Amino acid sequence: MRIVAFLLLIWCSSVFADQAGIDRTFTEKGDVTGDGRIETLTVHIVGNSMQSPFKWSLTITNEEGAVIYRVDRDDASQDAFFRTNGYEPGCADYEDCKSRYYFQDIPKAIFSSLKPSSIAWELDKYKSSNLRTTASVYLTKHGVSQSKIKVALVEMRNELEKPGFHVIAVPLSAVQTDAPMIWVPSVHMFVPFYQD
Repeated sequence: MRIVAFLLLIWCSSVFADQAGIDRTFTEKGDVTGDGRIETLTVHIVGNSMQSPFKWSLTITNEEGAVIYRVDRDDASQDAFFRTNGYEPGCADYEDCKSRYYFQDIPKAIFSSLKPSSIAWELDKYKSSNLRTTASVYLTKHGVSQSKIKVALVEMRNELEKPGFHVIAVPLSAVQTDAPMIWVPSVHMFVPFYQD
């Protein structure tokens, strides 16, 4: 009887371990806006289990604790891709690939924005046009007036033309990132400067 109870206990433990909820938080501090002050970047990842799709968020707060940027991702549509060979390089199976992407790659990609660029963004004719279009559409969508958009575009161009700016590129999946963004003080937000 004790052996049966012991085996049942082991089986229950393994079942519940497989169903354990995922709730992981990664945090780094640094100056991502380039204003000399410290921001906090927090990546929060949740899921019902390793076998279920994950949701995650990036929140950036300033020294006063105010949220200056937030993005939420629901990755249900891409969960099955972790079973595809080569989708996430350097991993063995679904759980390993998923673990590597969420617990290593995403935080690494996000926190790399704390390191300033070592080179300027070369604004040729195409990139200048792309900057105008990408930033203008984004700012208009966020209710910024045309006069403020003009100021923001000049500010962005000046920032990108010299080394030392910080770029945030939030992952959309293991093979794609969102448009790169820089902090624009005149509109007090991160704004994309290039869109494929």
